[in-house]
Amino acid sequence: MKLSALILTACLLLTACAGRDGGRLATAPYDESADGERQVAEALALARQGGKRVLLVFGANWCVDCRAMDALFKSDAAIAGELAVHFVVARIEVGRHETPRKPAALIDRFGVAMETGSPVLVV
Repeated sequence: MKLSALILTACLLLTACAGRDGGRLATAPYDESADGERQVAEALALARQGGKRVLLVFGANWCVDCRAMDALFKSDAAIAGELAVHFVVARIEVGRHETPRKPAALIDRFGVAMETGSPVLVV
């Protein structure tokens, strides 16, 4: 199955996964102390070495949908396999809505539409 179809399936299942356990999913998939610029640079370097693409996942640990998608990406064998073979994944922590976005420069550079909600995926 193509990755775009897998991601679409993941997004369609996201609400069901998030509601199933009251939001108590994978703990802290986002490193809140990480430097987003450094994460992107490291992901790009690894991708170049391995002939892969980079998948940036903009989200936050407080976000139930972000945690649900992270859990699905890890638990679904087809999705996990496609990501492992073809992508270097960087999870970029974005902070809270009421505070300035931590990786504001990255959000601007990649045209991330955070106002529509999270998570946001950028390839």
